Amino acid sequence: MIYIKIYLDKDENGEDMLVFDSAKEDSKYIFTVAGKKQFGNYNSIVYQTEVNGVEKVAISPEAKSLFIEMLNDKNVCIRKYSFPDFQFFGYGWGQHGLDSGSFAYFPPNIKNGDTKRILHRGESFSKSYTDISAFEYMTPCENEMLKSLDITNPIDENVLLDNYYSTMRARGEELGCDVETIRKTPVRYLTEEQREVIRAEYRRMAASYSSQEWNESRDYDHAAMLEDKIREAITKKYWKFIGD
Repeated sequence: MIYIKIYLDKDENGEDMLVFDSAKEDSKYIFTVAGKKQFGNYNSIVYQTEVNGVEKVAISPEAKSLFIEMLNDKNVCIRKYSFPDFQFFGYGWGQHGLDSGSFAYFPPNIKNGDTKRILHRGESFSKSYTDISAFEYMTPCENEMLKSLDITNPIDENVLLDNYYSTMRARGEELGCDVETIRKTPVRYLTEEQREVIRAEYRRMAASYSSQEWNESRDYDHAAMLEDKIREAITKKYWKFIGD
């Protein structure tokens, strides 16, 4: 599901601005929208809207390009560890397996229930713990579609991805077969060429063990152990698994 959208728009002067908006209600362990909260008998204010899993953020290519440009501009972006405007962690393979990171932003009018944040080109802002690689694993979507998308409630990401990949292929663009592209392509959108890359990796790894090792008889299923070992290695490399 998509809980946050980021797109590019124009202000009243025709200047570029980034728009951040989100769903309006929390989703336990996954999404928290900034605002007044009640914890037991206590009232509190949560200042950041945050989602666990950067793939639950939809972003247009235009917005991604401008946001990265501004994050790298030391004249407008400063590092701040207490109540930063933006904070996010990357998507990668961590100590305990695949870690899909997180993304958070600070809406300025949370006391009034406003979930939106506007960032004009050249406007000063702060960041903390920002990992640019996270952008590569956010859900891509056409900018015009995001502008008109009602995100009052979470959105099924497949609706956005179907549109994005069909539009891309209609333009004659094809997905690459390199490791990074395969990693960030959801399984259902993998091309046959990408799938074959993973299958070939499986065959190569399976062939690296002798027939004696595959058929060895012990007090456990040795072939199943090798299958698990290969599956783990392929998943760690491509962040998904397709057998032969």
